[in-house]
Formats: sequence, C-alpha cells, structure tokens
Amino acid sequence: MVTQIKRGEIYLTKHLDPQNEAAYPDDKLSLVIQNDISNHSSYSITTAPIIYNFPAVFALPTRVLVSVDGYSGCVVLLDNIQTIHRSQLIQKVGELNLEEIKRVEHATNVALGSVEFNYFEEKQLDDFYKYKLGSELPFGEDHFNEFKEIIGRNPRRSILEKVDEYVAAFLNSAGGRILYGISNDRIVRGVELGYEARDTLVIDINNKISNLNPAIGPEQFDIAFKQVFDELGQEEIKDRYIVEINVPRSPFNDVHFINNTELYVRANASNKKLVGSEIVTHIRKRFCDS
Repeated sequence: MVTQIKRGEIYLTKHLDPQNEAAYPDDKLSLVIQNDISNHSSYSITTAPIIYNFPAVFALPTRVLVSVDGYSGCVVLLDNIQTIHRSQLIQKVGELNLEEIKRVEHATNVALGSVEFNYFEEKQLDDFYKYKLGSELPFGEDHFNEFKEIIGRNPRRSILEKVDEYVAAFLNSAGGRILYGISNDRIVRGVELGYEARDTLVIDINNKISNLNPAIGPEQFDIAFKQVFDELGQEEIKDRYIVEINVPRSPFNDVHFINNTELYVRANASNKKLVGSEIVTHIRKRFCDS
C-alpha cells in the first residue's frame, strides 16, 4: 500500500468493482485532490478519475486536459469525484504542474457550483449535454454506456425486449446507463414518442424490471426523456427523445437474476450471460466485496 500520498499526484488505481476487473482490464488512473493533512492520516482519499486516449473535444469546464507520461489524451473528470480507500492506490505514475493544478481547482469549483459560469463555459456545457440530431457523441459504448438504435414503428416493443437484461447487468456490475436512440456508431437518432407513449413506456419498464429477483423498485433507477434538437441545436424536434435509463450498482450488493436463473454482468462494452461456475465465482466475489 502506498504510504506517502500528496495532492496533485496521479496513481494507477485498483478497480472499484473487483469482480469485473478481468473484464475491464484497462489501467485506471486517479488524481488525488484531497488536502495533504487528510492524505496523511485518513484511510479515505478523495480523487477524480482520469480517462485517456480521448481527443481535446472531450474537455469541458468540469474536465481538464493534463499530461501523464506514457498516456495520451488524458482528461481529469472533476464532475465525477470519488472517495476511495487508500489501499486502492497502487503506484504513482505522475503529478500535475502548477498550471494544471490551477485549472483543476477552477474545474472543481465549477463542478461543485462554488463559482459562476462564464458565458463560454455555460455554452460549452450546454452544447455537450444537448442531443443534436445526426451529431456524433464524443464518447462511445463502454463498461458504463450502452447505445441502442430504435428501428421500426414499435419503439415500445424494441425497448422492452431486453431492458431487464441491461438493467440487471448494470446492477450486477458497477452501474451505468442505457441510451435508446443512439446508433452503435455514436450518432444521435432519437426515438419518436408522444406524451401518452412516454407515460405508458415508463409504466411498462417499471413493470418489467420489477420481475428481477431480488426485485427493485422504481426509486432505485431513473428513466429520463432527453429532448432531441435540430442539427444546429437551436430548435426542439417535436416528440423526439433519447430514452435514458440510469442504473446504479445494486445498493445492497445483491445479485439480480432474470427468471430466477439468468445472470448478466457487464464485460467491456456489452452484456455477458454467466453460466455454470461463472455464476458461483461472481456471487463469491460479490459477497467477499460486501
């Protein structure tokens, strides 16, 4: 275990979800943002994750481009601050310079609402989180994001077909979200749903997910309809939405089955159905981690 930890240092970090470590093998980088008094005495360390191999377009007022030897396109996510155990810090791989620390401090204040947005920052955030028809998302499918394009005239049937499988997989892993209306090549298409169709879809999704075992209630996940705009991002397109289902990791560390027998987890950017000894191994690791 690393003993001397300082603010501004960058570490290789053990995955927060050990049972998926083999399926999610990329190096995980974390930036220590906690003060050094706490770093010296506390077992809990406040960090921000660093993603890499991303273009500069991915930067936001809450995300800062930094340099890390051996890694390219590194971005610190100050909108995803995490508290981890100091034992999860494996090896120091770098540290920020003074200019990078200043940018991280500002981005942290922006993320926490401690400072006002300037016009550029507000517009940058608005553009990033706005779904524009035909635009390409600056991120792809991964351990935490699943895209599903809806083709045909019955979006309700398409969404309900496997929604329980995706929700169960995220619950049994590290959490994540399903985005209906995004193609596999990251293009915003949207789903055409009127008011009554949206209302009915929420009820149907809740009913289908309630059949998981152990069951979860609608308060344990979130269904949102995100408006799709025209190509310029100026006009709303009537009744066209991205259906976004946000799923946490199971809050009670339960293992959720479909039909009492089928167990799904996330493996990289897809679902994996576990069979035989894989189920036993997953359950053992789940409870050892609880």
